[in-house]
Amino acid sequence: MAHTAEAKATVLRQLANGTPVKELCRTYDIPRSTLYRWSRDLESSNMTSEVPSPKGSTD
Repeated sequence: MAHTAEAKATVLRQLANGTPVKELCRTYDIPRSTLYRWSRDLESSNMTSEVPSPKGSTD
């Protein structure tokens, strides 16, 4: 199942804020390997300073 960029951003933001990997995987029904790949992809894209916000978000 493909995840939207907004969904990935939500999960990665929660990861950056300290939510445990196990909890995120259970909540969003994603494998740990997928979560780690998203995180690694984000790091390699040089966007580690800020996780993108979903459209319409006013964090």
